[in-house]
Amino acid sequence: MPNVSSDYVEGVMKGWRALYQESFDKTTLDWEAVAFESPSDTDQEGYSWVGEVPGMREWIDERVVKALKDYDYSIKNKRWESTIAVEVDAFEDRKLGQYQIRVKNLGNAAAQHLDELVFGTALAGADTALCFDGQYFIDTDHPLGDTGTTFSNKGTTALNPTSYAAARVAMRKFKNDEGRSMALVPTDLIVPPDLEDDAHKITDSEYVAGGTGGSATMTKNWLKGTARVIVSPHLTDTNNWFLVCGNKPIKPIILQMRKRPEFNELTNANSSDKVFFTDTYYFGVKARYNVGYSLPQLIFGSIVA
Repeated sequence: MPNVSSDYVEGVMKGWRALYQESFDKTTLDWEAVAFESPSDTDQEGYSWVGEVPGMREWIDERVVKALKDYDYSIKNKRWESTIAVEVDAFEDRKLGQYQIRVKNLGNAAAQHLDELVFGTALAGADTALCFDGQYFIDTDHPLGDTGTTFSNKGTTALNPTSYAAARVAMRKFKNDEGRSMALVPTDLIVPPDLEDDAHKITDSEYVAGGTGGSATMTKNWLKGTARVIVSPHLTDTNNWFLVCGNKPIKPIILQMRKRPEFNELTNANSSDKVFFTDTYYFGVKARYNVGYSLPQLIFGSIVA
């Protein structure tokens, strides 16, 4: 490879790393509406704390220490990668323009995978995956601490003004494991593309049809502005929808981050048998992270049969 110096290869890769990061950073993502990022420094993390935090009480004499319920819930990190091969001939011939587009697409795909995992895996499977209390995350009988009572964050009705309003009422009445109000205010309505129009009519329309006996009068839409609509293409069920409280320190879904998606390459023929024997360089992305669930009170899901 007399025409390909190590300085030239490193210069190209430096430029590609910058292109990758620029594309990654510019990708519009929605996962932060429904998930919070939790740092990880090992292969898996435990979340016994997610059960609840005690509320305030009047201090009389001494503090009353409440031990947190010990939930056996953990999230194991997964490894992720995407790899592209480029022949050494392309470097020798200086024909690398097409690879710049692939590098940009790589950055975009790496960023979008976070949305895909949060919405397409965690949220889409919320009615079949268990959370810390041993119930499905979206379920009808979540235990409320040790009170002996349960609550439901699951509906079965198609999206319409009535079902949406009922979901808001249900969430605003949710309590913690001490039986105290969590003071939740729903902020985001999460829907698949098929329900985008219905969702915006509920939250954006100034007036709705009203009156009785076939009257065409219009009434003020009190639901206007009560939630932001987020449309996720990763929600493949065309009927299910979710209402989320996203203004608390934690959110319904945990995005556990061990290693953020990073650009890396294999380009040295002297130190790699694969490069030497295939006459091919490799570049790509690797990462380690996974998703799980926090408090089910922070979300209401309508799973429509």
